[in-house]
Amino acid sequence: MLDQAKRAEATLRRTLEMQRKTLEPDHPQLARTLSDLGYVYYILGRYMEAEPLYRRALAILEKAGKTHESDAAITLNKLGELYRVEGRPGEAERLWKRAIEIWEAILGPEHPILAAALNNLGMLYSDQRRLEEAEVLFRRALALEQKAFGVERPDGARIMNNPAGVYQRRGQYAEAEEMYRRVLAIQEKKLGGGARRGRQDLKQPGAGVL
Repeated sequence: MLDQAKRAEATLRRTLEMQRKTLEPDHPQLARTLSDLGYVYYILGRYMEAEPLYRRALAILEKAGKTHESDAAITLNKLGELYRVEGRPGEAERLWKRAIEIWEAILGPEHPILAAALNNLGMLYSDQRRLEEAEVLFRRALALEQKAFGVERPDGARIMNNPAGVYQRRGQYAEAEEMYRRVLAIQEKKLGGGARRGRQDLKQPGAGVL
């Protein structure tokens, strides 16, 4: 993963250098490259370098009148992830809510792209012990993912872990175990028998809590 990110960094930096030579300083295409490079820095743990790139991308989109388009929502979602890991939950919540509003307005409430921001916001609420709100968001994210891609996609299985974690935090261990078993069944089908090692964790309360 880190090697891929480092290669992506080199490619994006070259792309950015070319775009700066050939495009206007506030061309919207620059915003997409800046946002992508910011995400690479996020993956590499270089948070202080990621944030100004996200902010510059958003500033370009605002100047171009594109703050209600999908590129803006994508960057808001990424910046929200950064703020969450930096311990800035209020700012992360605001950005994710805005990203969800944009996507709902331009793509409709059933588009699967919403699943990422819904899941992210649900994780934030789960961290804050706002479990009822988290569960609603996780279940909506999972429904969108499964409706678009089917019930056996690994991304859906990862989302499914989150409502299971909510059940576990409430002490609803039977419900949590049932959902974890569904996750493991998907993983076993896609990845092979190695996923069976996780089954023993289901027997212990508190295992797998996010």
